[in-house]
Amino acid sequence: MKKQRNNQWKKVIITTVASATLFTPISNLILEAKVYASDEENKGKAVEDDSESSIIDSSSIDSSNMESTSSDESNKKEEKTETQSNADSSVVLEKEEKEEKKNEVPQTEENTYDPALIRQQAIDLMNQEQPTRFKRSLRVNNQQEFINKIADYAVGHAKSYGLYASVMIAQAIVESAWGGSGLSIEPNNNLFGIKGAYNGQSVYFWTTEYVNGEYIQVYAAFRKYPSYKESLEDNAKLLRYGLTSNSSFYNGTWLENTNSYQDATQWLQGRYATDPNYARTLNSIIAMYSLDQYDNANGVSIKEITDVNLKAKVAVNSEKYNVPVGNHFIEKVPGTVNSVLEPRGYLTDIAKKAVTNNGKTFYLATINGGGFCWIAEENLTFYEDVTSVESINMTGMITSDSPRYRVPDGLKRIEKLTMTTASLSSKVVQISHKLVTSSGVTYYAIRQNGQGICWIPADKLQLSEPAGNQKNVSLAGLLKNGARKYRIAELGHIEPLDLTTDDMVNKSVKIIKEVQSNSSATYYLITNSNGQPICWILESDLILSEVVSSTQGYNNGGLVVSAARKYSLQEDRQLLNATNGFTDTIVGQQVIVADSAKTMSGTTHYLILNSNGTGIGWVDSNSVELGSKANGPIKKINAGGMLEIPVKKYSMNAQGYLLPTPYMTSELTGLRLSVTQEVTSNDGNKYYLVNNGTTPICWVKESDILIGEEFTNKKVSTKGALIKSEGKRYTIADNSNYLQPLTYSLAELVGQRVNLIQEVTTISGKKFYLVNIDGRTICWVDASTLQLSSTINSSSDYNKKATVIKSAQKFTFNTATNEMIPNNAYTSNILNQTVEVKSMAKATDGTEFYLITQNGGGIGWITKDALKFQ
Repeated sequence: MKKQRNNQWKKVIITTVASATLFTPISNLILEAKVYASDEENKGKAVEDDSESSIIDSSSIDSSNMESTSSDESNKKEEKTETQSNADSSVVLEKEEKEEKKNEVPQTEENTYDPALIRQQAIDLMNQEQPTRFKRSLRVNNQQEFINKIADYAVGHAKSYGLYASVMIAQAIVESAWGGSGLSIEPNNNLFGIKGAYNGQSVYFWTTEYVNGEYIQVYAAFRKYPSYKESLEDNAKLLRYGLTSNSSFYNGTWLENTNSYQDATQWLQGRYATDPNYARTLNSIIAMYSLDQYDNANGVSIKEITDVNLKAKVAVNSEKYNVPVGNHFIEKVPGTVNSVLEPRGYLTDIAKKAVTNNGKTFYLATINGGGFCWIAEENLTFYEDVTSVESINMTGMITSDSPRYRVPDGLKRIEKLTMTTASLSSKVVQISHKLVTSSGVTYYAIRQNGQGICWIPADKLQLSEPAGNQKNVSLAGLLKNGARKYRIAELGHIEPLDLTTDDMVNKSVKIIKEVQSNSSATYYLITNSNGQPICWILESDLILSEVVSSTQGYNNGGLVVSAARKYSLQEDRQLLNATNGFTDTIVGQQVIVADSAKTMSGTTHYLILNSNGTGIGWVDSNSVELGSKANGPIKKINAGGMLEIPVKKYSMNAQGYLLPTPYMTSELTGLRLSVTQEVTSNDGNKYYLVNNGTTPICWVKESDILIGEEFTNKKVSTKGALIKSEGKRYTIADNSNYLQPLTYSLAELVGQRVNLIQEVTTISGKKFYLVNIDGRTICWVDASTLQLSSTINSSSDYNKKATVIKSAQKFTFNTATNEMIPNNAYTSNILNQTVEVKSMAKATDGTEFYLITQNGGGIGWITKDALKFQ
């Protein structure tokens, strides 16, 4: 049977190629065959555990028996694996009889459903080519006639399910070859290749399926529809309700999730069809036949709908809109709001807000709690009920643009107007009234030149406020930006003026008075050079001079690491006054630090000079990295070192200061470096001069470089050891008494037995050994990474039995050197087993070792604590 199916498949391939070559280039046919094979394989994978259809509205379709054989539809519809449980017995019997006879039906072009060729046929017809296949079954005289037959159905279903009618029509065209495929013609009317039965009605066609890893020809049941209307609705439900296992599989085609039909067709590509040109084909058809005109019948698609609780006045003769069931689009309906809202003064409650994909906003007007109609935002004036009103006499400044509001009808409600306060931004206005709405929002009535203007929300105003007691001060400051001027009015309120200090930016001023408002904001009264008061300024708009508490002479160097404002020192008053200069042009430059000053606020400033001694100014200490003075003579050494990461370079000037530079040691990272000089600074840090070969490079901090330790003696060693942990490798250069670290670690040597041929002890007391493996010298290692052999001072025969009570390390006894050398092997495989104990050896540190065997075979030496003697 399998062989027969394979032969059938080969026959279909030959027939397909023969037919396709009549109207499509060979290159396209090969690509099409590849896509088809890929899609059929995906179809087999898509079924998995879902045996039911992806369309789930059983009220109008037989969803449990729905599937598709479209060549690209691996996820389009899921295959049916069982018959309908609610089908009547006659239908079941009829299906069983057809199942028995279907293999006897010969395969012909008329009863073969080949989606790949159907799609090519649709493209050829669009291009006005004359195809050979299906021509005799076409029941339309031209393409527009087919569009006219299905357009009304597509528009209706698109409205019901929130889809694009243009996309539905285009899909019907490519999936049925303009209604010319055998499956789509009457009496079948199946435009989309959906399998199964519709209201118990099916029609059988030969088609290709991917079963048990191979393509076979099957005689399958396809839905038979009364008309195109039902076929189009089936496909619409698929796109709206998705797959049984993923109801949102096609949500990228929904009106509310897209901005255009192109978004929907792109979503279908790779989901409805794996054909890489599927979206382009649909878009071409839609554009060529202006199918997007049918989308306009849907109204405007809705992006989102939210609940609101607002009140509004509706403009006279406002158009009405409706949102059908499903909330997918909004459409204009006949009539205006007048007949219903006019007796109510055109006032209404607003319950919902809808935003469309083209950016428009609509609101649902309600009457007595029930929906009346949707109204465009521009025809609404929103309002709130007013709960309290009081008269006040204040001034204020409008701080930001705001909608204007009005209060009609005897102060009962406040309404938003279309105008804004943009022309009044930053202007000072009079405030005559204050009101609070039912939602707790506060509004103020503003006036200008005695004329009432509008109401605006409180958060758009900076109000004048009572000021506290003034006090005299003697300060200086710099105006850092254009700032609002203030005055203290007759009633003791500090209020903004319609003036700014734009012409005084970065100018120094004297400060003679200070006051705080009720909100704890601090204001200063500034004067000109003649001592004449100018205005009050907010503290935040000034850079105040700082009072110096102490100074200290410096003779240091440093690096300017960030831009900072320059200050000048007014020595007669011990004030640091801000200037309009910055150090941005000398960032990264080495400077002389000549003096320091601490202020009463706790900040520190440095007086910095150029290298030639000319003054730059006082700057915040955080913008300068200080150097360090060498403390004592420079010591010559012959050491090695390594920089594991890039670190800051330092230089030493003629005065003996170690100065930071703007450079890093990136080019030296990981290299073997020689270290030739060492010095300690007055701040306790140690610095080393590193060389690349014999060329001095820079000084680096001790904490930034890995320096091998200095050792005092070197002697021969005959020990054995096991490398027990990862550590660094070291070397000793000729004529050097320093261990030099290398870039390589001991990682690959961990667990190996090694011989130790030399030993050194550093001045800090640490031991290092020179490792040799199989006669090859490797490197020096820290003793802490080794498990050393133990020297044996006595041994004796032993003849007892014992149980191995824990996994213990094994050792080897070197009788030539009288050492017990550790192995990288353990007794885990004989845990809790009985062994014979043959010998005992005792190390100089008191450790006892026992030689164990089992069944006459040697195992090794282990320590006493791993045994329990019998």
